[in-house]
Order: sequence, then C-alpha cells, then structure tokens
Amino acid sequence: MTLTRSGFARKLPTEPKPSKGPKLAKCANRACRAPYTPDATRPYVKWCSPDCGAVMGLELVAKRKASKEKAERRETKRKLEKFKNRSDFIKDAQYSFNRYVRMRAIRFGHSCISSGIPLVAEGVGGGFDAGHYRSIGSAPHLRFNLNNCWGQGKQDNRYGAGASFEYRRGLIARRGLDVVEALEADDRVRKFDIAYLVRIKNIFDRKAKRIARFVSMR
Repeated sequence: MTLTRSGFARKLPTEPKPSKGPKLAKCANRACRAPYTPDATRPYVKWCSPDCGAVMGLELVAKRKASKEKAERRETKRKLEKFKNRSDFIKDAQYSFNRYVRMRAIRFGHSCISSGIPLVAEGVGGGFDAGHYRSIGSAPHLRFNLNNCWGQGKQDNRYGAGASFEYRRGLIARRGLDVVEALEADDRVRKFDIAYLVRIKNIFDRKAKRIARFVSMR
C-alpha cells in the first residue's frame, strides 16, 4: 500500500509572542495626562508622580470646600426664608422680572421705549432701567406685565417722570394701539400671594438664564 502526503502541512512550533508589559494609564491630573504604570496594590492612586498627587489633593480639598460652602449658603437661604414677609417676596420677584426685561432689551436690540436712544448695558446698576408704562405706584397689579415694562433710559425713567407721553408713543409703535388701550383700561384687582411671587421669580430667573449666553450685562 502506497502512502500519499496530505495537503496539510505540519505546523512547526513558533516562538512565543513578546509580552506587552503592564497596561499603562493616563495621569488624572488634567495639566499632566502623562502615561504611567498603575500599582495593583494601590488602585486608588490615579496620578503619575507625587507632585501630580499633591495637585490633585489640593483640587479635591478646594472642591469639597466649595461644595460645603454652597450647601451652607443654601441652608442659610432656607432659614432666612422663614423670616421674609410678603414685601420681601415682592422685592425678589420684581428684581428677577426687571432683570429679565433689561436682558430682553439687549438680546433683541431694543432702543429706549420713550426716547428711541440705543440702550447700553454698562455702568453702575446697569446702563438703563426696566421702566413701567403704568407705574408700580399707580398700577401695582401690572408690575409683572411684560407689555407694561420695557427698557428705558435712566434719564427718562428716573428724572423725567417716566416720560409718559413719549413712552405711550413708543409703546404704540412697538405693540400697537390695542395693547396700549388694554393696559390703560386694566384696573382689575390682583392679589399676589407668596406662592405666586415665588413662581414669578422662578419663571423670570429661568427666562433670564435661557438668554444669558446671548447677553453681556453688568
């Protein structure tokens, strides 16, 4: 019987592949990020050198301190809320509302509602005011009405008695006569309870936050 060679060649032993060595990691120090060999006995070590470890330790201390201070401020604010009266809540809500009105004016390029002069968000307390057409004193129920409040130069708002005639003319041009007459006829009594005032503040804080990236104000 004749034996024939099969088509499969016999595999010869090969040399073992060289070891790749221990897997490297990157230093957790963001200013370094150098590769290093982790120590299996100390898995909590995430840095490549004692210097980087010291930097990260200081960062951790600062982060914990900031977190603690933030929690303390939140707790202090919560405690102070108990001593606030309705006037304080009105003041807080009005501040947030007025701030949004001023930010809206800059965001959409509004000029002064009464004089037409460009508004500039600079200077102490801002370069202009959130001026009400019907003043808070005469129409407190419209203090949070966006149609009733627009960006207005300080000269007109504070020293020109609100420049009511010019304000009306500017408001008609911006919103229309129907809106202005509706504001003038609106004498409905409104009672702003504390829950409503808190909600108003939160609403306008959120509105301001949404457009803050488009606006640079002091």
